[in-house]
Amino acid sequence: ISKTAEHLGYTQSGVSKQLKTLEKEWGINLFIRTQYGVELTNEGRVLLPYIEKVAADEEMLAEQIYDLKSRGGGSLSIGTFNSISFNWLPAILNRFNELCPDTDVTMVHGNYARVEQALLEERVQCGFVSIPTHESLMVWPLIKDRMLVIMPEGHPLSSRTRLNPLDLAEQEFIIPPEGLNYTVGKAFAEAGLTLRSKAIVDEDYSVLLMVKKNFGITVLPEGVFNTLPIDGLVAVPFGDIYRTLGIAVKNTTHMTGQVRAFIRACRDIIGYHA
Repeated sequence: ISKTAEHLGYTQSGVSKQLKTLEKEWGINLFIRTQYGVELTNEGRVLLPYIEKVAADEEMLAEQIYDLKSRGGGSLSIGTFNSISFNWLPAILNRFNELCPDTDVTMVHGNYARVEQALLEERVQCGFVSIPTHESLMVWPLIKDRMLVIMPEGHPLSSRTRLNPLDLAEQEFIIPPEGLNYTVGKAFAEAGLTLRSKAIVDEDYSVLLMVKKNFGITVLPEGVFNTLPIDGLVAVPFGDIYRTLGIAVKNTTHMTGQVRAFIRACRDIIGYHA
């Protein structure tokens, strides 16, 4: 259940609730709960081929609807944040234009929380999120990106091969535009530590320049750091911590052809690199 929840971008409790609801609706037990996870019951094994066929037919139907509705024109609203916009969005939009030409595209920029809120309030049709995200959103995972602690050359921790929250407990952080409340903040909270913020800066390049001037340290995804080469900085892996990004929608029932085309473009360009 945990792996399924991670793959779908749901919480574990959200997946468990859906399974219980389905079992109650059908009046049969589909899974046996064990100390090692879940296993299909005999009834579940009998029904599995039929369920797989229904899922495949639903996907084929969605593709046919997409083909009928995505022949150009229309509009699309996207929620995004800096690292996606800088690294992948231009190529994604080029691919999207091939799939769905002459579409008017609008974008809402923000951090993880703002994009998530825009999706929940349906101010955008789809948006990039950090996984896990809100349980009412449907997410397609796209990329897994290692987190790096960035510091100036000569910093006392610069010779380390790996750092954990305890190593950074006394350090002052420059907070990048996407914030540190998600993957990084969670790691500090789990260690019982509070992240010490010295400044919040709304542009990644400026964050790195401030780090270079020894104003503080920061944590950035490897994909972002590698696209902003600045001399005089050292990057050290932040434990085994990664961020997983995906493309999300709130309502899968009424997805337009443009939304489906954009999700396809994201998967064509980024894929899912676990």
